[in-house]
Amino acid sequence: MRAERSTRSRGRAFALWLAWVAALALLVALLVPSREQIEQTHAALMMLLIVLGASATLGFAAGVSIALLAFALLSYYFEFPLDTLDVPKGVDLIELTSFLIVAVVAARLLTIARARATLAETRAREIERLAVERTALATQAAQAEGLAEANRMKDALLAAVSHDLHTPLTTIRALAGRRSVSDDTDWALVQQETDRLSHLVRELLDYSRIRGGALPVHIETYPAEDLVGAVVRECTDRLSTHTLHSSVPMTGPVLAGAFDLVLSKRVLVNLVENAAKYGTAHTTIELHVDRASDMLRFTVQNQGPAIADVDRDRIFEPFTRAGSALTQSRIPGVGLGLAIARALTEAQGGTLELQHNDPDITRFVLSLPARDWSDAAPDADQDSITPRTS
Repeated sequence: MRAERSTRSRGRAFALWLAWVAALALLVALLVPSREQIEQTHAALMMLLIVLGASATLGFAAGVSIALLAFALLSYYFEFPLDTLDVPKGVDLIELTSFLIVAVVAARLLTIARARATLAETRAREIERLAVERTALATQAAQAEGLAEANRMKDALLAAVSHDLHTPLTTIRALAGRRSVSDDTDWALVQQETDRLSHLVRELLDYSRIRGGALPVHIETYPAEDLVGAVVRECTDRLSTHTLHSSVPMTGPVLAGAFDLVLSKRVLVNLVENAAKYGTAHTTIELHVDRASDMLRFTVQNQGPAIADVDRDRIFEPFTRAGSALTQSRIPGVGLGLAIARALTEAQGGTLELQHNDPDITRFVLSLPARDWSDAAPDADQDSITPRTS
């Protein structure tokens, strides 16, 4: 493409040069019939105009070539003896040489002026472009500052609201639990909805703490079985029609990692509960552990509609939920669970990602730094730790 444009440019330049040559030839043709009445100086000045025109449009080289041609035509047609190629002498030689020198110098000066004008125009356009970019950057900076301030106000509002709601909800829940009896469905419903609201308030409070960097993290070395067992115990009564099948390898060294047991349990419980919410009823939720290089991987897998590719990253954003509007209306939540789960994971130096290779399977993988249990607990009796499958 560049070669083609270069060829076109050279073609246009050559055509324009021929046009100036034709103009010079036309001028000579007009002057020759009355050359005896025209002074040589007048002819030289008119030819000089053509030299300047060629220099202004095509540059120094074209101007010099036109100047040499004009010098030859002036010597042939307007210098005595006429219509001969004899080398002029004396004053005539001085006049012709002066014409050539003036033409070349004028062409050079005009070329320099043309280059400076082009450079000035380019710099003016660059300054204009930079001014536009500066204005755009200033606008973006103002918008970013406004968004940052809005985020700060939102975080402060979330922290204040969630903190202020926590105490009255605790009181309402205690009173509802005291008044509820087996045959009083209204009070049981009050307690159930209060639990839901308490869970939401806790998520909002934790989210504001995470955003403010105020959530404590305690990293220690634990066997993977401890974490899996804690998750199974907490999720036993939350799975509705689903069954949770957990497994830890029973052969080889004990799998262990460096993580916060409470925070990691919360992440896995969230993944298991989501699998129960969104998975196909009466199916099995799989929770298994393996080690990949220096990471300990906890995989939670369920059967059900896969998450669309467009939602793979969005589901980890705060207040974002995947699925149709009908599905979202049936399943409680505000879209904070996975955002909090990823933040808790990253606070421990791990990763949380969505993986799936089948349209009917959803698979989340929690990866945490692995540790060798023998190095972490040299005095522990590893035979007493028996990996379980439930």
